[in-house]
Amino acid sequence: MQYIADSSPEAGLAPAAGTPARARMQEHLNWIGTELHKAFGPLFREGTSKAGKDAARTAVAGKFDFIETQLVEGREWLVEDQFSVADAYLFVVSNWANFTGIDLARWPNLAAFVNRSAARRGTDSQDCKPRYKLFSNSQSNALWRPCRFRRRSSKLNKSVN
Repeated sequence: MQYIADSSPEAGLAPAAGTPARARMQEHLNWIGTELHKAFGPLFREGTSKAGKDAARTAVAGKFDFIETQLVEGREWLVEDQFSVADAYLFVVSNWANFTGIDLARWPNLAAFVNRSAARRGTDSQDCKPRYKLFSNSQSNALWRPCRFRRRSSKLNKSVN
């Protein structure tokens, strides 16, 4: 994520290297990857028991409780009130709630964040519609297609492709 942001600094997707804001963004990226993303794993894993999925939903809820505290008092984004790659990552992972039986209504700040992120120019919200079957069992006959962000610069296109 940081490589993408640094490959196209004019997009403003990361604070400058060496600043406290950059360290805060890295902190959020690491937390999302090691805590929130990981907590969703059992919900997408074929063969996870109902009890295992219930435990995973409880774990995700605890992570969402923490994120809710990070988005208090009208704060729109995670770092310096400017959209960053940490927000993009949080948006994608939080949006998984829609496909795993977790209602974001319990976390109004997070729900507003997801809606705000989906409405951003460059987010192809049409691609957030369910499409692919992930599970073979009848209980989890969920459909899912990840949301994508459109690339904004030709430099970024060359770096990623």
